[in-house]
Amino acid sequence: MFSSGIGTVAARKRRECLLSLLIIGLWGCVTCHWSPVEDICTAKPRDIPVNPMCIYRSPEKKATEGEGSEQKIPEATNRRVWELSKANSHFVTIFYQHLADSKNDNDNIFLSPLSISTAFAMTKLGACDNTLKQLMEVFKFDTISEKTSDQVHFFFAKLNCRLYRKANK
Repeated sequence: MFSSGIGTVAARKRRECLLSLLIIGLWGCVTCHWSPVEDICTAKPRDIPVNPMCIYRSPEKKATEGEGSEQKIPEATNRRVWELSKANSHFVTIFYQHLADSKNDNDNIFLSPLSISTAFAMTKLGACDNTLKQLMEVFKFDTISEKTSDQVHFFFAKLNCRLYRKANK
């Protein structure tokens, strides 16, 4: 009788010990997770290797609005972020017009086009074939340079850094 009580206590202690080791091991995996970049705002595209499943190449370079009259990129602005910002503005204008045409004049429209574009830029990483082509065309990602197009998600992060950075930094 006395020996079976000791066996139960020993088994319980062993389970507690194993559970503790499991928790410590998992915690070690979480805390020691290596991140290639500490701050996305200062990262370079080569610092964050992301491999999209498929890459889209436009069969012919589409003429963009204002082509021929090259717009000057604002000082201290990444050229790729500027391209992405222009493409996003083009998408937003078309999307808002489509929504406005489908509503009554006294209806309100509230949306975050940047959030919509950012979400679909992430979706673009896993898209292939016709889905990828449609994403590129609808969101006007096909109007930006190939290098920017391949890393559109990275440049969205850069755009967010510019939009949300603190004035005193």
